[in-house]
Amino acid sequence: MTKRHKPANPPATTLPATLFEAEAVDTIVGWYDRVSDLMTSEEGRLRLRASLLEKLQAGTISRMGVIAAADAGDQDAVEVLRILEIEYMGHWGKSEPPPPDLIAYFQRASLRTTGGPSGRNTGNYWKRDLGIAIIVQMTMGRWHVPRIIKRGRVSKNPERLSACYLVSVALGRRGINISERGVEDITLDQVQARLAERLSGFLSPV
Repeated sequence: MTKRHKPANPPATTLPATLFEAEAVDTIVGWYDRVSDLMTSEEGRLRLRASLLEKLQAGTISRMGVIAAADAGDQDAVEVLRILEIEYMGHWGKSEPPPPDLIAYFQRASLRTTGGPSGRNTGNYWKRDLGIAIIVQMTMGRWHVPRIIKRGRVSKNPERLSACYLVSVALGRRGINISERGVEDITLDQVQARLAERLSGFLSPV
C-alpha cells in the first residue's frame, strides 16, 4: 500500500513569528517595487484601462471612483471615460442615455483644455490604493494569512498576523506611512477588490 504523505504546512506556520514577519515584509517590499513599475508601464496602463472599461460597461465598479480620479487629472481614468463617451455617442438615440453622473462629467471634460490638475491628487491616491489592494491579495495567497484580525486579539503566532499588518509594515519601508487600519479600509472596498483580483494575475511578479 502506498504511504500517504501528510500535506505540507502553509509557509506562514513553518517559521517563528519574528523570522516569518521579517521574511514576509522583505518579500512584500519587492512586490511593491514590481507592482509600482508595472502600474506605470505602458503595458500595465493599457491593461488597467481595458479592465476599467470592461467593468464600467458591465456596471460592476463604481463610476464615481473613476470619475473622481479623472476629475483629479488621472490620465488612465480620463482615457477610459473618453472611450466610454465615444461609445455612448455612437449609440445615441438607439439605447438608454448615459447616467446623469457621466453626462455631467462629459460636460465638464468638454470645457477643459487639459486633462486636469497634475501632481499629488485624488487620481494618484486611487492608483496607489489599487496597487495596495493587489499586494494584500498576493500576501493572503502566498502565506495563507487572514486579511484582518479582530482588534484585541494579540498573538505571536505567524498564522495570527494579518495581511494588512504585513503590507503596512512593508509600505513603511518605502516611505508610505499608512497604518494597518488604513490598509484595511482600502481592501474593504469590494469594488476595488474585484478590479484588483482581475489585475493581480497580470501584475503579480514572477
